Amino acid sequence: MDKLFGALLMLATLAGCAPNDPNQAGATARARRAQLVRGTFGTYDNEPRLPNRHVDVRRLIAELVEQQANTYNWLIWHNTNDWDDLKVFLPLARKHHVKVWVTLVPPSEAPPLYGDLSSEPFRLDFERWAAEIGRLSRKEPALVAWSIDDFSSNLGFFTPAKLKTILDCLHRENPKIAFVPCWYYPPAVPATVEEYRDLLDGVLFPFLS
Repeated sequence: MDKLFGALLMLATLAGCAPNDPNQAGATARARRAQLVRGTFGTYDNEPRLPNRHVDVRRLIAELVEQQANTYNWLIWHNTNDWDDLKVFLPLARKHHVKVWVTLVPPSEAPPLYGDLSSEPFRLDFERWAAEIGRLSRKEPALVAWSIDDFSSNLGFFTPAKLKTILDCLHRENPKIAFVPCWYYPPAVPATVEEYRDLLDGVLFPFLS
């Protein structure tokens, strides 16, 4: 579990929380969601596994506590049981005051490029994922954010209109959960950012160090 992440570009830069925002209620809701992921320091992916390929959730939480991480970003991609294992992990995370993000893979990482496995069980049905993640986060408050890997490389699929439909499904179930997709530097041109700024609660901004 050696992948540390803590670099977040929050909505003060990206998501339109300026005082003259015409949708002040929406801006306020985004600011509250963004607050849930401020100060994030945690790890991503590379979770320990049992011989049966389920996540070793007890070892994972012990490693997070040892590292003094306050967040774990749970990637659903490696096995068909990842979604079910997340449900087992969340109560442990809540007990140890660890916040959890869940990350799904986009079309560019779906079959057949890396084999048959995608984010299971709902694959590229992001409206269904949004509803299910929203319901789960309402039940388990340790789940504070949802991310999509390589989001900025899949904007042809996640058009602003489609993303709004997806996020409407999410926030109907839980208006408090943040959407913080992975966004790389090259697509972050002003015109593109302007199209998406009112839809995002922040971005996970990877960089090499």
